[in-house]
Amino acid sequence: MDLKQPLLAAAPGVLICSSTSGLRPSLLAAGVKHPERLLVAHPFNPVYLLPLVELCGSPSATPGGSPDVEEQVGTPGEIYETPATSFVAKFIGWCSLLKGTVGTDGTFTSDSGLHVVGNWTAGPGTAVIRPEQVKLSSDGAAGQSLTARVVESHYYGGATRVVLDVNGEQLTMQERFSFGRHPTPGDLLSITIKTDEIRVLPSNEDPGL
Repeated sequence: MDLKQPLLAAAPGVLICSSTSGLRPSLLAAGVKHPERLLVAHPFNPVYLLPLVELCGSPSATPGGSPDVEEQVGTPGEIYETPATSFVAKFIGWCSLLKGTVGTDGTFTSDSGLHVVGNWTAGPGTAVIRPEQVKLSSDGAAGQSLTARVVESHYYGGATRVVLDVNGEQLTMQERFSFGRHPTPGDLLSITIKTDEIRVLPSNEDPGL
């Protein structure tokens, strides 16, 4: 603490992010000229799989006060389910980003010609499709049924992450397969896309593109 306090107090008018290492944030902010610019930053574990940092501001910090560095504010669950930009969607968790256009009937058509039936706002945009939104048709999930070709298959303990080619677009699926039933590149799978859970980001609202 004796080393950290004067170091933070001497910092110029910039945004300061620091881990606490068990130290109280209020003590770290003591002597800082702009305590509202001091944030506690904690990485989520495992770091090599989850590129996410929790930021905790001081009581004097104002939400939304740093538009130049802020993409979206919310809990990890909220940001994961409703990302505001394609950058945020890719940053927190696995996803497939499909560029395309929503027609007047609400259907999204990717640049490669994949049609995803839905009720989104017409115009150009990016569809955010998470691995859990792509299921094997045999699971009985409600949604749009398609045929996909396996491009890659990686086994991670109890689950297998599969990269699929669907009409020229690559989607990622994560499933638990029975022993000896893991798909291999070239296999054809019947899948269901849970279209009611997919988010399409309009291009005019997505600076992350």
